[in-house]
Amino acid sequence: MPRSEPGSNYAGASNAYLGRIVFLEIPDEATVILNPTDYATITPLGLVLQPLMKEIGFNVKMPAIDWSTVVSNFGTPETFALATAWYSHFEGPDPTNDHLISGTLSWPVQDEEFVELQLRYAQEPDPAVRMEVLREIQRQRYEKVPKVMLGQFFPITPTTAALKNFHVRPLPLFINAWLER
Repeated sequence: MPRSEPGSNYAGASNAYLGRIVFLEIPDEATVILNPTDYATITPLGLVLQPLMKEIGFNVKMPAIDWSTVVSNFGTPETFALATAWYSHFEGPDPTNDHLISGTLSWPVQDEEFVELQLRYAQEPDPAVRMEVLREIQRQRYEKVPKVMLGQFFPITPTTAALKNFHVRPLPLFINAWLER
């Protein structure tokens, strides 16, 4: 995938002022974070997110709720400001593949302009024009931030030494892997 630079100056930045800018659309009154207390791989995200949001000046509330309650609120984004979650994907080879920022869902973001950019990118045969569309996609996603990644992790996947050509990325894929005995 070609690389684009717009917004790269924010990558890895740890800056409360920039953090506040990212969340400008969130009202200053109580900011509700939906974070499940019963989902072992998601619960710690809230414990990281809540103090970060307080650090950049938000009055944060994070009620103790279960995962099914979190999910039941996804269709009503007016009931919360932020939600914690994680998902696996196939390393997003291009900007048309990430369903969470696709612009077609009611949550986390509905964005017709972004959908149009995705279609232009997917249908454009000229690599130079595709790169310009990619830069516009990147610019737009830094102006209208649909999600903020708190980090990444990789699963621990033990395998036998006889299993060849097996790579664990965000999730284990046994594609073109074989046992050699």
